[in-house]
Amino acid sequence: MASKSDISDQQLLIFKCVLTKMIENELQKIEKNPYQYDKTLYLDVDYSPSYPLGEAAKLAHISDSVFPFKTCVKVTGQSVSMLGYGGEELFVYDSKKSSDEKNNTDSNASPSEPDDGDIDF
Repeated sequence: MASKSDISDQQLLIFKCVLTKMIENELQKIEKNPYQYDKTLYLDVDYSPSYPLGEAAKLAHISDSVFPFKTCVKVTGQSVSMLGYGGEELFVYDSKKSSDEKNNTDSNASPSEPDDGDIDF
């Protein structure tokens, strides 16, 4: 069984670049489809990763076994959230929340924790 430590920096870079492009393309298709009410792209792993997650891993020569089973990442044009089997939805990015924080002019408001953008699979 492969582990995250078996993935080289080059493989990770290929995976990130390919997956980013695939997500952008899929979101454009979803947005243009007038019959698709739910404008969400689901990157899920049941026992193996679905498209485009699995395809990006395949192109980067990354084993399916490094992905956590029974998980889902929901991507829209406005947010990214993660779900685990039976767990609560965790928002990794939410443009509405980000713009609210930027527009917050209350001097008594405490700053929120910085997000380093590192998502641990």
